[in-house]
Amino acid sequence: RVRLRDGARGRREAQRGREPPRDASPRRRVMAKTDAASPYRFLRPLRLHPLHHAKLWYFFTFLGWGSITPFLPLFFSRAFGLSPDEIGYVNCTRPLVAFVMSPLWGALVDHTGSHRVVLFAKNALQGIGFFSLKLIPRSFAVVWAYTVAQEMTCCANNALADSATGQMCRRFSRKVLKERRSPRE
Repeated sequence: RVRLRDGARGRREAQRGREPPRDASPRRRVMAKTDAASPYRFLRPLRLHPLHHAKLWYFFTFLGWGSITPFLPLFFSRAFGLSPDEIGYVNCTRPLVAFVMSPLWGALVDHTGSHRVVLFAKNALQGIGFFSLKLIPRSFAVVWAYTVAQEMTCCANNALADSATGQMCRRFSRKVLKERRSPRE
């Protein structure tokens, strides 16, 4: 007996006058297998694929960064009274700290293997850090130390998200390929 792909099998059965299998597409089979304990259970009523939450994460992350980053120098100038030179020092600190800390975060996550937990914790810390900006004293040294601390905890979010998304795509493709290779009953 020749194994047919899902679409060909459904068309063949439709030609014979039978109803095609309900779970003909790999997407439906994967969505059907998300159980109540799955972290993707909230997506089930929306009929979204589990990988779409990665797209939503990228959209909201870059929306947030794109809307806050251009106004940070203006905010530092007006709210903290920093000079243009001090604002330049604060802004050049971010890439320097990220250059040092990103590989360390990557090594930690690769060692522990918990991308989601670390990424969630880092995003929560980043949000708390941005909301606490109004609470710090108006001093260049404090703003600079705040920037270093904020960047140390939140510098590798995009790299970790890329790695986690790559792992999710590999797991999903393995699952779909395994289901396609298994004989139908």
